[in-house]
Amino acid sequence: KISPGTEEYMHHFWDYAAWLANALIFLMVGLTVDLGLVIARLDLIAIVVIAMLFSRALVVFGLVPLIGLLPGAEAVSRGYQAVMYWGGLRGAIALAIVLSLPDFSYRDTLVAVVTGAVLFTLIFEGLTIEALVRYLGLDKPDMADLIAEHEGELQAKQRSLAQVEVLVAGGFFSERVADRLSGEISSRIEVLQETIDVHRSEEHTSELQSQ
Repeated sequence: KISPGTEEYMHHFWDYAAWLANALIFLMVGLTVDLGLVIARLDLIAIVVIAMLFSRALVVFGLVPLIGLLPGAEAVSRGYQAVMYWGGLRGAIALAIVLSLPDFSYRDTLVAVVTGAVLFTLIFEGLTIEALVRYLGLDKPDMADLIAEHEGELQAKQRSLAQVEVLVAGGFFSERVADRLSGEISSRIEVLQETIDVHRSEEHTSELQSQ
């Protein structure tokens, strides 16, 4: 029960607060973590990373297909499963947890291992996931989404064309301006209609080939 302006302000405030907290955690890591210890524990970090990737593979590729078999659930394709798997980034929360541990004999080792695992996910997975999405073709909308997008724009253009006549009748536009706008909108409507017809034909052909 808040106004739209207050809601927008709250979103901006908490986004900034989250960014600030995240920055402070990484600042603490830079001040407290010994990079020499991280390098010295590379063998242990490698084991942790392999175990992390293996366990996530079991969860994503093992459980997600089973969830898709539930009544009313939508199946998740292999491509999206791959992105879910490679997108398992670790960051501020893991670092905050390990930095909050009390002093004991293996605390420095745990901090070094968690830091190494976080850096692996952020550097290797974080910097390559965009290439993975493009390789799998998931950066492009499917045919149904394309058709829906073009149909929405087509309806908007048709309503705009009808509104031009209303504005001319009300004296808001001159005939010269109205003719120019009507011509531009009509041209766009023709292009959109042709595009929709092509996409529907491609979708129909794809359905026939899949059968």
